[in-house]
Amino acid sequence: MVRMLWKKDSKQLAERKDTIEMINMKCHDIRHKLEDYHLPITDDEEKELKSLIRIYDQTYRTGSQTLDVLLADRALLCEKDHIQLSFLGDGSCLKFLTEADVYSLLGNALGNAVEAARRVEEEKRQISMIIRNSGDLVSISVTNYFQGQLHFEEDLPVTTQPDAEDFHGYGMKSMQAIAEKYGGKLKVKAENGVFKLTIWLIDNSRQPT
Repeated sequence: MVRMLWKKDSKQLAERKDTIEMINMKCHDIRHKLEDYHLPITDDEEKELKSLIRIYDQTYRTGSQTLDVLLADRALLCEKDHIQLSFLGDGSCLKFLTEADVYSLLGNALGNAVEAARRVEEEKRQISMIIRNSGDLVSISVTNYFQGQLHFEEDLPVTTQPDAEDFHGYGMKSMQAIAEKYGGKLKVKAENGVFKLTIWLIDNSRQPT
């Protein structure tokens, strides 16, 4: 099941890259029309322009193209549900991971955070992602509010949703498997309505040969 999830994530990454590229091209074309030709636009084009520019202005420049695509995609979902998504750090320190691993690891982390944020009152709909590195150690933390009771198995939260297609339980196992693949580990802390996921990875390319 975890392998199925990885395959699904790889397909989604390719689709999201195409979507972000389309948005960038569309914004460029409309701005070109406005700035270079001073041509009038219709009401529908104006609405589309405002929507696209709002999306375009949320474009991330983290140092990792894969993370940029992922954050831009999740930002659309967050805007729809009035969730504040913030990022701090340097995505370039993830360059030792494959694109598929970056997308799967952080996509699952953000996906779970978005699901939790949707269930809390609006003023608590906040998600924070921080990526740090020190030497060959990279740490990733995702923090969000949650409500309700969490159930744990082997130190990992499991979904209480009856829909087997939800993949949440397998998402946690997938993240753990990727962390271990890079010599790291995963830890979850949930208390006082705050959920914090921390992932540590070892960048072997920084170690002396």
